[in-house]
Amino acid sequence: MIDLRPAGVVALTILFYLGTVLCFAAALSLAEPGTILDVIWRLDPSARAGLMELGGISVTILIAVSVASALAAVGLWIRRPWGRWAGIAVLVVTMVGNFANVFFQGDGGALVELPIAGILAAYLMSGRAKRGEPVPETDPPLA
Repeated sequence: MIDLRPAGVVALTILFYLGTVLCFAAALSLAEPGTILDVIWRLDPSARAGLMELGGISVTILIAVSVASALAAVGLWIRRPWGRWAGIAVLVVTMVGNFANVFFQGDGGALVELPIAGILAAYLMSGRAKRGEPVPETDPPLA
């Protein structure tokens, strides 16, 4: 019998891999401005301005997000519970950031992203996302 990964887990694995690459590219472009990677900031120039205000810590933050996304992607792909929890953590941090963007910067776009991240985190907590993960062995009861 072939044991297939749930489609949602596959989709989220791809999403986290993309997040890994994009966050790492963003970190590199901030660390070394004036390269071809600067093209990525055309998508959201205000994000670059905000990250530039943070200074060098922004590169550290983006690398941390990249590593966390990579852990989530790998863990989901190999079907480990820690992968799901890493994904949930990344999504919760994303929700906190979106919440802050709504209230401190008046970013209306974050209002759309906030429930999407919440729905994805809820999916990772569901039984459907857990399907196919190894079940921990329990010790037999002592007689």
